Amino acid sequence: MFTKLLLVMVGTGLGAFCRYLVLTAVPNQGRLLTLVSWINLAGCFLLGLFSPVLSGALQIFLVPGFLAGLTTFSTMMTEARQQPSIGRRCAYLAWQLIAGFVLLELGLSIGHHFL
Repeated sequence: MFTKLLLVMVGTGLGAFCRYLVLTAVPNQGRLLTLVSWINLAGCFLLGLFSPVLSGALQIFLVPGFLAGLTTFSTMMTEARQQPSIGRRCAYLAWQLIAGFVLLELGLSIGHHFL
């Protein structure tokens, strides 16, 4: 059990560190497609892509670890709240959920066929 917790902790830390590097290194210009959006969508795709082939320690390190640390629900909610109107907030959240699901499915399809 301790090994699994350690894998999750290290993976989460590395994922959060990578997210922080991207968010501080790249200027954020988008309204509906912000850097947080890109990071979350990339995480959805990577989860789908690697899920078919992951198991054991690597699965624990990547899924509840690295990818969970890389992506961020709370920052997505904060950015939604910062949208100028309720309509834009709903559009931002709908965009995230729909695109995230599509990219997850795309990743799964590619992962099943090519990995």
